[in-house]
This record gives sequence, C-alpha cells and structure tokens, in this order.
Amino acid sequence: MSKKGFTLLELILTLALFSILAASSVPFLLKIFNGYSEVFQYKALVNSLQEISTVISRNVINDNKSVKVDKINDMILQLYQLNNDDKIGNDYYRLFNGIRIKKLKDGDVVTYTYKNGGNNISIPYCKRITLTALKDDKIASLSFILYPANEY
Repeated sequence: MSKKGFTLLELILTLALFSILAASSVPFLLKIFNGYSEVFQYKALVNSLQEISTVISRNVINDNKSVKVDKINDMILQLYQLNNDDKIGNDYYRLFNGIRIKKLKDGDVVTYTYKNGGNNISIPYCKRITLTALKDDKIASLSFILYPANEY
C-alpha cells in the first residue's frame, strides 16, 4: 500500500523547524524596523524645519518683514498657531506631533560672513538663520541664508 501525504510526526517536525526559523528571525526584523523608524523621525524633523524656513523666507523677502529674533519667533508661533501653552520653558515650542522647535536666540540669527584670504567679510543685509528641532533623543538643525534681510 502506497502512502500519500505526511505522517503526524513529519508535520510536527516541520512545524517545529519553521517555528525555530521564524523565532530566530525576529531580532533581525526588529532591528530593520527600528532603523526605518529612526529615518522617519529624522525626516519629520527636517520637514518641520524646511516648512519653517520657507515661511520665514517668504515673509522676509516677499513681505519685507524684519529678521529680528523676536519677529521670527512670532512667525513660527503664527505658522503653527501656537500659544503660551505650547511653550516648554523659555527655550522650546511644542508642536502637535511631539516635535520641539528651539526658540531662536541672538546667536541663531547672525550677519552672514565668509573668509577671503584670511579676512572675514560680512555681507550687509544678509542673514544666516539656524533652526533646531528635537524629538525624543533625535536632533536636527537647518541653516539657511536670507538676502535681502531688513533689521528694522
């Protein structure tokens, strides 16, 4: 008599083998998915910073608004419709997605300078603005240059 199919013992051994293989691949798969999660967190930080820089650039260049630190901080507040409840201390604004945007200080908005043969040359009405965002333990910064930038 010819048997077609598997015996119960063969099915149990096959199932046990596949279970061991699946269990051994779990740490590898978790490592891959954690890597993707970190990439998406950085992407969210960078996207927020790019959005802020675009709004600041439009307001300063097109609408001739001031590049004073307090005016730029007001632009960030208006962009995300934030209020005093969204401030974390005196240093950060909390966005809806858990991202914290560092409030700009004097050192974050500076006149753009470059070196030419050992001399520092400043360009009037040209500002370099540095934005910083945080989420969990991830930090991203974005610097951009605005010209012309009024200081009134």
